[in-house]
Amino acid sequence: MSRILLYFDLETTGLSKWADRITQIGVTAVLRKSSSKKARTQDDSAESGVQFSPLDTFETFVNSGVRIHDQASRKTGITNQMLENAPVTTKAVGLLADWIVKLRKTHSLQLEPITLTAYNGMNFDFPVLLMELHRCNIPSMVFFNTHNIQYFLDPLMWARVSLSSDQLLRNSTGRCSFTLSDVYKSITGTDLSNAHTALADTEGLGVVCESEPFESMESGDRPTPYCVAATGFCSAFLQQKRSYTQSGKNNRRQQVSTLVAMQQKKRKRQEPAGETLATG
Repeated sequence: MSRILLYFDLETTGLSKWADRITQIGVTAVLRKSSSKKARTQDDSAESGVQFSPLDTFETFVNSGVRIHDQASRKTGITNQMLENAPVTTKAVGLLADWIVKLRKTHSLQLEPITLTAYNGMNFDFPVLLMELHRCNIPSMVFFNTHNIQYFLDPLMWARVSLSSDQLLRNSTGRCSFTLSDVYKSITGTDLSNAHTALADTEGLGVVCESEPFESMESGDRPTPYCVAATGFCSAFLQQKRSYTQSGKNNRRQQVSTLVAMQQKKRKRQEPAGETLATG
């Protein structure tokens, strides 16, 4: 059985998956081939039942028209000036789609399913991508079905429940660190070069996902808590988006009501007291 893994990473204008925008897209594609247990036991020369073959990479800056927050710029090294001549979001999404089509044709992989793989993807990268598709008026389910993207995989979720503490570095508080850079270093013994740039992070993610500690991680052969069907994720996302939008509307109404009430109280305090009529 074979499938395409797209190691995927986004850099953004900030940390909000609902409001912030994409500044850079990076993808590293590999072909994952797995053999059955029966075939593995018959082939004593095979070290593993899973093989990974590199295919291609994709990277682009994205000009969403939204300024980058200072904190995000310091983290990624991406500045607003670097995005001035970058493709706008709709164009960048189109370039990504064209690259996937070309990837399949170049390697004769028209029928292989795709698993989109992002570290912390469930919480951030996948929702951000879906929000951008929504802004571009591209139906997310149509996009993923068109390119046969069947599963979303988040190795961070797998690592949190599957890696033992002695396999991980520890942060300043003494707790196990699950950042991509630290997991990469715990596996390779070296630092991840150019961390927090999209393509470098996808290449580092590939090294992590193809390492021995991650060899038992499912990548789309069956649904798991960390590897979910793309259509199911899209449906859940749309429900969350409607809830988020309604919550935003309710908050704005409350803010307006509060402001009106404050202004009314202020006017009452400023009104002069009525004159007292003299009698007698």
